[in-house]
Amino acid sequence: GTTFTLRGDPGRTAAGYTAQGWARGANQTARAYTFGQSVSNLATSGNFDLYVAETPNTYNVRYFTKDGTHIGTDAKTYDAWFNLRGNPNRTHPAYTAQGWARSAGQASASHTFGFWTHNLATSGNFDLYLAETANTYTIAYDTQGGTLGDRRTSYTFETADFALAVPARVGYTFAGWEVAGAQGSGVVVAGGQTTVRQGTWGNLTCTAKWQPNEYAVTLDAA
Repeated sequence: GTTFTLRGDPGRTAAGYTAQGWARGANQTARAYTFGQSVSNLATSGNFDLYVAETPNTYNVRYFTKDGTHIGTDAKTYDAWFNLRGNPNRTHPAYTAQGWARSAGQASASHTFGFWTHNLATSGNFDLYLAETANTYTIAYDTQGGTLGDRRTSYTFETADFALAVPARVGYTFAGWEVAGAQGSGVVVAGGQTTVRQGTWGNLTCTAKWQPNEYAVTLDAA
């Protein structure tokens, strides 16, 4: 019989799949013939049907911390359903993990932990990053008999350095705050000013320290 060449890849493959050649039946992954293969005598009469054989692509789901440190990679097959990874517990104690985001440095998540999903990519890599929000911490004051006007009552790990408000008390000089509960960068006391540094976390209890004023007494003997 006459030898002829089968057609090449028709470019009709579905997204997420790779054409492998020609198969003898529909919905096949294994080919019977390669694209462009030389053949002869495929049939004695009638029709000889060929179908594109396709295999689903493999892609990688890559997981990172909020700042971009690699946690792990899972290989997935197109059209296969799966659960995203759960909370990897790689969050700083001053933050709360919200889920997975599509880029680094995010506070809101695009995907929840353990999300049931599929077809995140047709090939290559699909990157996810921990989304985290900074916790809010309280600041409580014990003025030890003094008075205090406007004051800050909360802060986060990301709050820039700030000085605690200065109270007043008749007959006394303020000597700073004694602060309990600070973790991380902590608190600096210089004279009567108490500064909470950026990078501190924890609920703060601030107790005023006072020094009694001294007065000179002059006696008149007349």
